[in-house]
Amino acid sequence: MNISEQVATIVYEALENLNNERAQDNQVPVAKETLLLAEGGLVDSLELVSLVVDVETAVAEKFGFEVGLVDEEAMSREESPFLSVATLCDYITEVVHNKGN
Repeated sequence: MNISEQVATIVYEALENLNNERAQDNQVPVAKETLLLAEGGLVDSLELVSLVVDVETAVAEKFGFEVGLVDEEAMSREESPFLSVATLCDYITEVVHNKGN
C-alpha cells in the first residue's frame, strides 16, 4: 500500500469515528468526494478539530513521526486542505512525504 492509500485509510477511519458520535440519520459519507468545510460541507468546526486530532494521532502511529495539520502552511494555501476528504488526503500525503524525507 502506498502513502496515499495509507493516508486515505487513516482519514476514512477517522470519519468512521466521527460517524460513531453522530445519529444514524446524520452520517458523513466515507468517500473522497465528501465535502468537509466547503460550501455544503457536512462537518462543523468542532467536528473538524476532532477529525484532525484523530488523523494526526493515527499518522504518528503509522509513520512514526508527529505532524501538525493545522498550521501556517495549511492556512496560507490558496485552496484549504479542509474543503473535502480528497483535499485533506492530498494535503496529509504531501505532509507525510515531506516529513519522511
